[in-house]
Formats: sequence, structure tokens, C-alpha cells
Amino acid sequence: MGFGFMKQRWTEEELEGFWTLHPEEFKLLQNKSGKTRLSFAFMLKHFQVFCRFPNNQEIIPQSIILHIAKQIGVIEPNFIKGNSFSSSVAKVHSQQIRDFLGFRLSTEKDIPLFINWLVEKILPDGKDSISFLKEKSYSYFQEAKVEPFSPMKIERHIRSSLTIFEKNLFLKIFKSLDQNKKMSLLDLVADQDKQSADTYYLRHLKEDAGNVSLESIMEEVKKINRIAEIGLPSSLFKDIPHRILEKYKARIMSERPSEIRGHKDPIRYATLAIFCCVRSREIIDNLIDFLIQVIHKIGKRSENKVNKKIVAELKKVYGKQAILVDLARVTVNNPDGIIKEVVYPVVKELKNPEKIFR
Repeated sequence: MGFGFMKQRWTEEELEGFWTLHPEEFKLLQNKSGKTRLSFAFMLKHFQVFCRFPNNQEIIPQSIILHIAKQIGVIEPNFIKGNSFSSSVAKVHSQQIRDFLGFRLSTEKDIPLFINWLVEKILPDGKDSISFLKEKSYSYFQEAKVEPFSPMKIERHIRSSLTIFEKNLFLKIFKSLDQNKKMSLLDLVADQDKQSADTYYLRHLKEDAGNVSLESIMEEVKKINRIAEIGLPSSLFKDIPHRILEKYKARIMSERPSEIRGHKDPIRYATLAIFCCVRSREIIDNLIDFLIQVIHKIGKRSENKVNKKIVAELKKVYGKQAILVDLARVTVNNPDGIIKEVVYPVVKELKNPEKIFR
């Protein structure tokens, strides 16, 4: 069961699997009765399912309450409406449940541990949506046996981890570039009045390939040569998932040269290097597609030329099948006939009868 906010529809199998108390859990209810008994049982199962305690804003499905109430022999039709999970009694229950499950409260010391786990273990995979990271976060806290921070704090720490991860990534790429490569990258976003007419710049590299033609092929070759001139090492991005590279390539695609020049050095050079890496792969793919299309066109033209030749030959012996039928018929009907008298009259009108049998 994924961690997160409570869904509203539960099947009988899900209720049985996630919301059924085990024998040892019933022992915790021995000194509790009525609404308190039901509230404790619900908080216990809720924490086991979601790795957090319910809050007062949560919408609790009646099916879950009825399923738990039936097990513990409690009838509280107004439980959902009148219960509070922030009362002093609920806080006592929370501590009892933590003790039973072997959990502890989170502290300030857990913040850097949590952020570091995200930066080193999760974010390198490239999945950086907040909803996904929240889901992974609850898994982390459950495994660590720590009650999670509040949802608001978790999201704040997630955003901090994203910032740290990006900063570390940019700094690593920046430090891998020598001064010549940095100057070559910066030249891509040079002011327009400083640009040379025979040099390709960022705006050229952003352009689509267009339809296949000699001109478009030559344009793609010029682009790939321009990127190759920068001399980025092929190993620079080998351990970085494509989805991460694609995100920063998209950022460069949406920014003007002046905006890129205004970034801090690690951001500017790292994002430009990533853009060149991704674009070089795309351009190579374009050239391969163009080559395939050109080969296909050549093949079609050759095929059409051969087909025309075959048609022409067939036209020269038009009626071939009909003549062969006539030959077979007269031969069968006149087995003892003389070829000159029987067969020759069938083919005498042909100028080149030998072509019938080619």
C-alpha cells in the first residue's frame, strides 16, 4: 500500500488486508472502551498503513470505521463527526502506538539525514516530482522507524534536497570543464553584434532539422561539428539519467542568450554543456533518420525503374498466356499432327515467338 492521503473506496479484500487487527493488537485495547477504543484502533491501523497519524481534516471512509468497529465490538455511528486527533488523549494514544510499533518521534537531527538520503539515494534516478518524493519519503521513515515530519515540513525538506542536488550536479560539471571548454560554451551565447557570420551559435543549435534534403543534412552536419568543436568529454554525463539531462536541456531551450549569460558560472556552464550533450544525440538521431529516408527513396526509385523495364518486356509479349493455352489445346487435339500444319498457324503472327518461352 502506497503512503499518502486516504482514498475513499476500499474493497473487501483491502479492508481485510489493511484494516484488520491482529491478536497482539487486541491486547492494547483491554483498558479502553466505546469511542476511545475505536479511536485508538483506528489510529493504530492508520499509522501502519500510512506511516503517520490521521489529522482532523482527513475524510475517513465510513467503511473503514464499520470494519474496525465490528472487530472490537463497538458501535459509534457519530465517531467520524465528533472525534479529534489532536486532543490530549489522542497524543497519549500516539505515544502508546509508537512504543508498540518501535517508532520514535522525529527530531531536528533527522532533517540532514533525510535530506542527504534524498540527495544521494533517490534524486540521482531523475524522478523529481514532489508527489513521487513524498511517497518515497514515507517509505524512508517507516524503514527508519521514525514518525515522519508533518506533510508541510516534508515538502519543505524535499524542495531543499532538490536545490542541493542541482547545486551539486552543476558544480561537479563546472569543475570538470577546463577554461577552453568554458570559453567555447560561452561563445554560443555571445552578443549578436559580436557574432561571426560563418559560425553557428545557440540559436542555430536550437533549430529543428526540417524535412529531408541535401540542405537539411548539411545543416545538421554543421550543427554536430559545432558542438564537437567544444570538445566535451563523452564520459561527463555517462552516469546522469537522460530525464535529468532533458530537463536542463529544456531550460536552455526556453531561455534567451542574455538570460543564460546572467546565471552564476556553475549554472551557466553546466546547463550549456548539458544542452550540447542532449542536442548532439538528437542531431545524430536526425542524421540517421535522414539517411534511412534517403536510402528508402533510392530503393523506391530503383524499384520503379526495374518495374518499368519489366512492364515494357511484358508488353512485347502481350497475350502470352492465351497463346500458350492455344498451343496446348492444338497439341492435345492433334497428337499425330505435323508441327508445320498444327502449331505454326497459332504463332505465325508473332515477330519473335522465341520470347514466349523466356
